[in-house]
Amino acid sequence: MNLAGAPVAADIATVVLTTVFFLPYYAIIASAYCQLRDGGNVPDRSTSKPVNTSQVSEL
Repeated sequence: MNLAGAPVAADIATVVLTTVFFLPYYAIIASAYCQLRDGGNVPDRSTSKPVNTSQVSEL
């Protein structure tokens, strides 16, 4: 059994697996950053009606 190429194969496997798993993660982070930077897809949280607290029980 020849183990001379084992470290090289392990390094290649590590690079491939890291790319496969982290590429979608980095894409999500970049998309979130662009949305926050550009202000896109920001829900309108303002309301024209005030909240009715008369029916809310006290803690």
